Amino acid sequence: MKRAGKFVRYALGTLAAASALVVSASTAQAQDARGPTEEELLGRWLSSSREIEAWKTSVGAIRFEEVTARLLPNPEVGVDFVKLIGGAAPDGKYGVDAVVVVPLPVLGQIGARKAVARRNLDVAETQLLVQLWDRAGMLAALMVQRAFENERLAFAERSLSELQRMERVVQKRTAAGANGPYDLLRVKIARGQHTAKRDNARIARDQAEAKLLATLADPSLGSAPVTREGLRAFSGPEDEGALVRTALARRPDLMLARRSADAARASGDAAKKEARPIPRLNVSPYYVGGPYGFQLTFGLSMPVPLFDRNQGLVGRANEEARGNDLTAEVLTERIRAEVRGAFAARQASARALASYRAETMATAEQLMSRAEVTYEAGAFTIAELFDAYETLWNAREEDLDLERQWADAEVALEQAAVLLPLPRKPTPDASRR
Repeated sequence: MKRAGKFVRYALGTLAAASALVVSASTAQAQDARGPTEEELLGRWLSSSREIEAWKTSVGAIRFEEVTARLLPNPEVGVDFVKLIGGAAPDGKYGVDAVVVVPLPVLGQIGARKAVARRNLDVAETQLLVQLWDRAGMLAALMVQRAFENERLAFAERSLSELQRMERVVQKRTAAGANGPYDLLRVKIARGQHTAKRDNARIARDQAEAKLLATLADPSLGSAPVTREGLRAFSGPEDEGALVRTALARRPDLMLARRSADAARASGDAAKKEARPIPRLNVSPYYVGGPYGFQLTFGLSMPVPLFDRNQGLVGRANEEARGNDLTAEVLTERIRAEVRGAFAARQASARALASYRAETMATAEQLMSRAEVTYEAGAFTIAELFDAYETLWNAREEDLDLERQWADAEVALEQAAVLLPLPRKPTPDASRR
């Protein structure tokens, strides 16, 4: 059975290649006024982010633990010189004694070390997925913010255009003597207020885009004009149970807790095996200067684990494994609650938006049209006309807020159920837990 770590490396490479194709396709559309889509920006980030490259180095560094785990311990070599100072020599007046000691970890130590290295690599790869998942969710939320701040600016410009149209009507009636100068002054003040509102909306939109660019941290990207039309459509099933199951299968934070428990258990097993005596093969050639010549000594030694049997390391590993198992249990319940809550919020916000548009927005548009006709006929005062306009403007603002709430709820649900375009890791096998 292939290890999940190999799957992740394959998935990361495949995704990078696919993302490069997305970026090249989007380059041909660079002149499109609609701006980049959320999918294109996420693909670009995944394929070319230097930050992701920095995160990947932690996985690359852990891989060298596997190299170390496969190696045998280095032998020890020593040389002793013997010189007779006084008295009668038992064998000769001088001698040279060489000692070669070779540790032999043949009682499962090498296998245990390799198992620890593999588990640590699994943990490092899953930590990378957690980082990608967290940052992708943040980027998705920032793109929603930028898109809706841009929409708020468009609404402000539309309101200002409607005010200018109103001003022309008031000027016409004032010139004809049908209105006093108060009406014109009232419109001019409102125009100044809405101009300021438009400018504030533009500043908020630019700030949202600047924060998005800072998070992307792509020096080749000078702007990120994401619009509401460029946001991703919801890609998950319209079924709460299916979304919960998807989340439990894909959530990298849950995988991390389980894999951390596996790594801790592997460390405890390795500590037990490292406590086993490691035989040491001793080879000692001895040259004697005199009539006795050359002799060779062989021996075998090993420590006796009477006191230190790595009890502390084993106990610590067991507690760490237990803690991660408990964390996985808590995360399982938390994920269920997160997905259910996000699903309910998305459903409620969609219903609220649909109901509001059906019952309120159409009426508000009709109200403004009738108010304009009535004012031009002289049956409405400027205060009544403004009341109709402000009712419509407030209705549009509420509509935008409801749609923004719906978009935020979708991002939260996609984040909770891991529906963003990221590499997937399979659920760990029960045999590996």
